Amino acid sequence: NNLLSAQISPSYLPGSVKINEVMFNPLNGEPEWIELFNISDYDIDISDWTISDVLTNPVETKLASKVLEKKSFLVITKDSSIYNFHKAIPSSIMINKFANLNNDADGVVIKDAWNVTIDSVLYDKSWGGESGRSLERISLENLSVDKSNWCSSKNIELSTPGKPNSTTEKVCDIAITNVRSHSQKPMAGENISLVASIKNIGEITASNVSVEFYFVAGTDTTIFDSAKIEKLAPNDSV
Repeated sequence: NNLLSAQISPSYLPGSVKINEVMFNPLNGEPEWIELFNISDYDIDISDWTISDVLTNPVETKLASKVLEKKSFLVITKDSSIYNFHKAIPSSIMINKFANLNNDADGVVIKDAWNVTIDSVLYDKSWGGESGRSLERISLENLSVDKSNWCSSKNIELSTPGKPNSTTEKVCDIAITNVRSHSQKPMAGENISLVASIKNIGEITASNVSVEFYFVAGTDTTIFDSAKIEKLAPNDSV
């Protein structure tokens, strides 16, 4: 009549959670942080998972109890001051200490409760992530160890914690690659012509693209010119 009870934690497939962004060289007191993304179709309990650096004397730190929902981001940061550096972070935040990340070269390793490596990346400064910009993963489908799959964030806030990376190719995506005037040094009162270069950086042909030029004076905003692009194929510019 003896009764024995035990709690068993499941093991998850390597790659079910991806390291998606690393802030290893922040500026102005922003804390270091690491962004994870659950690519699977089910929630994952990351209780008793660990995070560690790679060089020179790796330090492994246990993560706090947390269920990472399917298809969602998690930002692991050393302290809550991260909110002071971003207008909004739409994902969950975990305040958790981890090893200091070297700026020249280092890495991040995520292991589950069974000590199975779920994902890892070994970077150096030639990959990107300098001058306060995060190191962003370009594609979740490509390998974490592939240098060409990482680069510096292009976001105006220098990083994208808790949301899709600025470098990730989207199905539909149009970019303004250049804005210039024909007159390099216009005189006061001289009329000038503005030219904008538009590129389709998405995966499919863009249709009915609208381009508008605004004049902004204080709180007043006025459209002074506009144009329509009927179709623009991927990687084409106009």
